[in-house]
Amino acid sequence: MRDPVMTVLFVVFLAGFVLMGMYPTLQRFAGRLRRMLGEVVAEVEAQSDEERHDGEYHDDDPVLPASNVMHDRHPPLDGYAWFAFRQIAQGGRTGLSFRQIRDALHVETAAVREVLETLQQQGLVAVVVRMPLRVRYVLTKRGRAHPTAGPSQGDTGSFPAVGR
Repeated sequence: MRDPVMTVLFVVFLAGFVLMGMYPTLQRFAGRLRRMLGEVVAEVEAQSDEERHDGEYHDDDPVLPASNVMHDRHPPLDGYAWFAFRQIAQGGRTGLSFRQIRDALHVETAAVREVLETLQQQGLVAVVVRMPLRVRYVLTKRGRAHPTAGPSQGDTGSFPAVGR
């Protein structure tokens, strides 16, 4: 007769092993789902703008200068946000850890958190959790397309790393 405790431990171990193996697949699926939802929201917003204007502009429509249109697509980065963005861009595909960003900026932890949250809200930076639970900050597709990211370096779309 088998020991029930060993059977339960074996099943728990096996389930944990299977879930750890599926984690990267689940993470990719969640990323694709977020990207698809973002595209759907963008299409809905574009359709609502088209319906409002119907191809014609009326006197009550605000006229935006070209510089504001550019800022709508690529929000301007100021102060520490620009420096943090530049550091993350230099990190390339692997990105940087919170500690690496904080050490490069030479500011308090709270200020770095605030800057990273701002960049995430603008959709320029994403948090990637890699096994074993390493949190890295990387540029999103929108972040790589940002003019501040500089010319593309292969597929990374980042600043060339100098002095590393």
